[in-house]
Amino acid sequence: MLEQSRIPVKRPLEKTFPIHRVREVATLIDCLRDETLGTLRASNLLPCDEKTVAGEDEAGLWTRLLNGFIENYRAETGDALLPAERMLDHLFDFLAEQRREKIIGDGVFLGTVHAAKGMEFKHVFVLDGDWGRPLSDAQGEAERRVFYVAMTRAKETLTLMRARRRPNPYLKELSGEHMLPRRSPLAPETLASVDWFNYEIVGLEDVFMDYAGGFDPQHLLHRRIGALSTGDAVTLAVGASGIEIHDGEGYCVGRLSAKGNERWRPRLAAIAGARILAILRRDRLDPGDRYRDYIRAENWELPIVEVRSGVLGG
Repeated sequence: MLEQSRIPVKRPLEKTFPIHRVREVATLIDCLRDETLGTLRASNLLPCDEKTVAGEDEAGLWTRLLNGFIENYRAETGDALLPAERMLDHLFDFLAEQRREKIIGDGVFLGTVHAAKGMEFKHVFVLDGDWGRPLSDAQGEAERRVFYVAMTRAKETLTLMRARRRPNPYLKELSGEHMLPRRSPLAPETLASVDWFNYEIVGLEDVFMDYAGGFDPQHLLHRRIGALSTGDAVTLAVGASGIEIHDGEGYCVGRLSAKGNERWRPRLAAIAGARILAILRRDRLDPGDRYRDYIRAENWELPIVEVRSGVLGG
């Protein structure tokens, strides 16, 4: 619903990948490692790498991530002239924090109660409909504690949703002048027009990471992958060697691994769409010994795909 309303979303990254290998991030790292830079101000990064830092696509996930880092660094240093190495160190610290948090995006945080542990937000909305009825007193106390954790994530306002069917059993225990009951302006039939989806990343274990590495550097495949950007639509289709990743023109830009084929083949019919979540960089030293003789390129890129699957009946 947030996506259909064009509201940006921040969410947990269930399947991780090396963020420093993401094309936009790796480009900025290369820029800061340029020995000719010497010293620079944070504001100097714009002409240094305009496409990476400023971004032609204002909705770009990784561009926004880098913009946030640069703005914070500029505020912290007062935009002073400092060694590029210092900013590089800060960038790696920032990326390490991103890996620990395992969260991507910039907008409304959408996640489970467990994913929000240790975090606080000015405004929190706790959804309903999935609490169910505990089978035992012990399970009931466990769910009550989880509900408490959810509520204590709020710093200023807390909104507790109540579903018309199977509402949270602990809501009835809350009362007092601090409560402000409100009825949803949406009629139940309004939700019938909403498309419901599951979102899942085709993880590194599901893809043949060295597929593009097996092609000569001048091969069209590398130019095709180079033309892809975060957010571009792709498709998963069955080819001669298993499930392939096709770009918008039907060109194969990647393949799934044996494990990925086994996992995704039964689910292909349910896929409603797929898009590029990130483009990772790899080089000749990355593959294991098993694939060393297969490699024909010194460097190549690997598309990471997010799949959207339809959910029957919401």
